[in-house]
Amino acid sequence: MNIINRTISGILLIIFLASCSTDRLNNYAELCICEVTEHYSISTDNEENSIKEFSFTGSPIFDFNVPRYDFALSMAIQINHDLQIDSLALIKISINKNSDSDDETISYEFDYYELKRTSPKYFEIKDFISSFVENSYNEEYQECRRMVEIDIEDKEFNSIMNNVKNGLEQNYISTRIVSYKKAKGGIYKIYGGIWTENETLDLFRMQLKDTEKGIQIIEFEF
Repeated sequence: MNIINRTISGILLIIFLASCSTDRLNNYAELCICEVTEHYSISTDNEENSIKEFSFTGSPIFDFNVPRYDFALSMAIQINHDLQIDSLALIKISINKNSDSDDETISYEFDYYELKRTSPKYFEIKDFISSFVENSYNEEYQECRRMVEIDIEDKEFNSIMNNVKNGLEQNYISTRIVSYKKAKGGIYKIYGGIWTENETLDLFRMQLKDTEKGIQIIEFEF
């Protein structure tokens, strides 16, 4: 009886782990509206085993000027956060234009220390832009105004936000970071995505800056 119980538990554990992996890949797929594949390597070569590779195939987001490197960095940060990879491991992000050919595959590698250094600000910005989007949906424009450092009258700002609100997809689920870049002068450039129940990813672009008030939006386009 004990052997049977252990066997069943082992099967359930495998099914559970497979389910977790599938859910995670589905979440990543929502960020690029594409096919995501996780590659496993079983080798006697320790260097090969230390590389965690994920491929993103057939995404349309790059037709909207989303930078590939910035997308890869964003994905690596999120994957590292989810997997809690070893300090000796590398995350490899491969971007394929289509599944028929490997000729146009571009790959980027990120190490643990780079991702660890970048992660705190990344997730701070993620929470910040999520709050901005949620306030936009709720028509809390004064809350949005406090998050923006732009020289503009309140009346004009509210008019802009009304246009933003009217253009947003309904049935909001969550806000994602699609691509991430730290530029000079404490500027952060991101493409974000609003995920909704009809499985639509609504892209938007922002520039943010660290100020005395904390993070502030200095430019946005929905």
